[in-house]
Amino acid sequence: LTLNQRVGGSSPPRLTIIPRTSANAPLSMPLILAKSSSGEPYEVRFEQLGDRLTAQCGCAAGDQQQLCKHIIAFLTGDCSMLFHPDQEPELLDTLKLANAAGIIADYDDLQLELNRLDFELKQTKQSVEKARRELKGTFMRKLREGYPA
Repeated sequence: LTLNQRVGGSSPPRLTIIPRTSANAPLSMPLILAKSSSGEPYEVRFEQLGDRLTAQCGCAAGDQQQLCKHIIAFLTGDCSMLFHPDQEPELLDTLKLANAAGIIADYDDLQLELNRLDFELKQTKQSVEKARRELKGTFMRKLREGYPA
């Protein structure tokens, strides 16, 4: 795992995932603290349970079993979300496991599908708006031409 800074931008650091080898997989899973708007950190836990890797966050969305911005930030390598910047090595080690488990690839697939759905929704909204304008136009033409009295 290597850290890449975007040149000339104010974007947070991003991580490049290097494929798994048995030599680079950490044995323990650290508790990672994420920034919050309240100033108190949220606990983000990645846990290895047997042959499964799980993730959960202590924020309101995480408590409702929703994918939260804290987990997303960490899965995308956004180190700016770390409550303690010195936890970057722990995040990098956790990302190695997440990559090896296929979580990163699945998240990338999720993003592609969400982007596709957003595009489809935008097109559908445009079609609906066009149909609304046409219906209103048809009604106005009938009003201008007049209805039988």
